[in-house]
Amino acid sequence: MEVAAAGHHHLLLNGPAGSGKSLMAKCLPGIMPAPSFEEAMEIAKVYSVAGVSREPGQPLGARPFRSPHHSISDAGLVGGGTVPKPGEITLSHNGVLFLDELPEFRRSVLEVLRQLLKKVSSPWPGPTPSHLPMPVYAGRRHESLSLAAISPIRTGSAPAPGKN
Repeated sequence: MEVAAAGHHHLLLNGPAGSGKSLMAKCLPGIMPAPSFEEAMEIAKVYSVAGVSREPGQPLGARPFRSPHHSISDAGLVGGGTVPKPGEITLSHNGVLFLDELPEFRRSVLEVLRQLLKKVSSPWPGPTPSHLPMPVYAGRRHESLSLAAISPIRTGSAPAPGKN
């Protein structure tokens, strides 16, 4: 976790239910390097534009931690919609985007995320018929650390020895 935090590497946590994957994910922003003044200002700008407040008790200079529910829509993750607003990816800028129980997310949401992770920046899906010329990310390359957790099998627990 420390190597991933220091090097800004994406992670996939794999383990049975109750093994501490979510707890480790929630601790990740605390072991990441403190945001620079410029990064802290970008974080503040994103939340200001989105019209949402930070988590209660979270210091202004702390890195954001976003953990959307697996039922999130494409627009909820990426942003956009009829009244365009930033999505979870943008709100996690300079912080951590945690996708718990990754296989539970809809395929279309995972495909959108995959495409965005491959690109440096992407146009924000806007209202029809055209796209807005705003970047998905706050003015420069997206700097979130993406983190996902999966369980080895759907129920989260391994079968008893000797049973199929």
